[in-house]
Amino acid sequence: MTCCLYCLIARELLSGAGERITAWKKATGEFLKIMPERFSGVARGIVQEKHENIREWPESRLNPGGYTVDTLGPVR
Repeated sequence: MTCCLYCLIARELLSGAGERITAWKKATGEFLKIMPERFSGVARGIVQEKHENIREWPESRLNPGGYTVDTLGPVR
């Protein structure tokens, strides 16, 4: 995972997303189920380090490199 993907996770955690966030790894088409409780420490660190409200960042600024965001929110 790249730092930018953590930024996406952090933004969703801050916005009160559901229990899971699903991201799509473009290179393989593999679905990654990311549990916020597992990555929340990293996500919070990014928020604190940046000192910015990443909820307001455009998707282009949060480009996750080899990943694209398929869905952000609860997995149904």
